[in-house]
Amino acid sequence: MTEAERMDKAKEWRDAAAARRDFAQAEIDAEPNDKPEPWWNAQYEIVESCWDRIRLIDALFPELGGVVDGKHT
Repeated sequence: MTEAERMDKAKEWRDAAAARRDFAQAEIDAEPNDKPEPWWNAQYEIVESCWDRIRLIDALFPELGGVVDGKHT
């Protein structure tokens, strides 16, 4: 696999993690508070695991431009 192919794959994975993070956060924001605590915990775990993936990809491939002023986007 060439460097360009690795970069493309990393961007694809980063974009997928960001999309999943945004979807899960939207689910959290849209839900009334009548859900059981395990549901909330699972949703927050999804968001955090997506952030973990994004941070890892940003650390390995800083040239993707995912960090602006020290904050991951």
